[in-house]
Amino acid sequence: MQVSAIAEPLSRRVGPLRGKGPATGLGHEGCPHPRRPGRDAEPDRVLTGGSLELHRLPGDPALAADWGSATGVDFEPYTAWSDVRGAIAAAGLDEAALECTAQGDYLEYRNPDTKVSVLVVDGEDERDAWPGHGDIWSVSLG
Repeated sequence: MQVSAIAEPLSRRVGPLRGKGPATGLGHEGCPHPRRPGRDAEPDRVLTGGSLELHRLPGDPALAADWGSATGVDFEPYTAWSDVRGAIAAAGLDEAALECTAQGDYLEYRNPDTKVSVLVVDGEDERDAWPGHGDIWSVSLG
């Protein structure tokens, strides 16, 4: 479930993801690094950050299916921040460790140790083709 997939990086530090060959998954082709002596002919690729634009899911069910098959996580059209808060508490993270910053109609919750941010809708809009008040807009890693 995506709630735990969001809460886990907020609660612990994870290193860069490494792989060889073309990047797979979320529509980003990866950036090859220069070849290093003594390495395979195929350059390493390192993911140091990224963003999940969860606000796109309600209007595009096929995108949720693509993300799910690429990540092994079932993505729902909406994710409430209150659900993720519960998962964060269950993971043992003190919510006080999260820095909260108002950004217009959004609140950003960031763990400076893990460099993970969650943008939450703070406007009065209700759910429709877009997330509404209290729903997660996006998750940024790095």
